[in-house]
Amino acid sequence: MKDLSLLMKNNIIVILFVFILSLSLGCLALKVGLENPFEIALLFLGLFATFGGAYWGAKVSGEKASKIAKNQMIMDDLKMYSTNNREFIKRIDECKIKVLINEVHHKGKLSDVLEFQVYKVNVRKLYKEVADCTMIHKGELSHSVFYPFELYKIKLSILDNYVKKSIIKW
Repeated sequence: MKDLSLLMKNNIIVILFVFILSLSLGCLALKVGLENPFEIALLFLGLFATFGGAYWGAKVSGEKASKIAKNQMIMDDLKMYSTNNREFIKRIDECKIKVLINEVHHKGKLSDVLEFQVYKVNVRKLYKEVADCTMIHKGELSHSVFYPFELYKIKLSILDNYVKKSIIKW
């Protein structure tokens, strides 16, 4: 919202500057002795309006074209790998990964060493399962499917390393 009001203020300042400049040019033409100072002022104003409109139109057109091209690339990526994406997601859905995710991420407070050992084993299993699933289809999945699982794998790796280091403290 602040950006919009700042943009509006800048536009108003530029319009006022051009208007005052064109009136000044008209007054200067009147002092020099030209016949139609208002005509000169309007021509000067028209010149700025023409080039300003062309700039604004090109800017809006370029922004829209960039957005459409980005969306088209995403859709092409999804279309190209649609079969692999479905197989990958189906494998994740049918696998025991969902159960492991629930056991790892919805675990409450660990009260004793035995619970911590079970948690550690589940983290290790989950990391291995996710790594195996992402390695099977590596390079054959769309980025919008592969990237979140790759990030999840990295986070699980960090959690796994943390759990390994924490066992020493117990």
